Amino acid sequence: MPEIIRPGIAPWTAAKTDDSATFTVSAKNIADGTVKVTWYTDNTYANTTTAPANLTVSGNNLASGTATITMTENGTTVTAGTYYFTISVGGMTARGTLQVDA
Repeated sequence: MPEIIRPGIAPWTAAKTDDSATFTVSAKNIADGTVKVTWYTDNTYANTTTAPANLTVSGNNLASGTATITMTENGTTVTAGTYYFTISVGGMTARGTLQVDA
């Protein structure tokens, strides 16, 4: 059965440190492919939105069951707050949060 394996307690949370946050995605029985990050307006995950201003997401490929997703400020400060996203690959989706401190 395909599944995305989440480290720690779900949902994932990464604190912004040194202008970036990194998430490791592990997958079981999912073919290599592109990992899609989708942003949401709040923790209901009901309404999609654009990525936070000044935030770049990189590392979107699943290879041999693992992907590393890095979220980085692109030279201008990301507004402090909690941002909600999902990571999807191979038809499976996992929820996550990004906490950006002032």
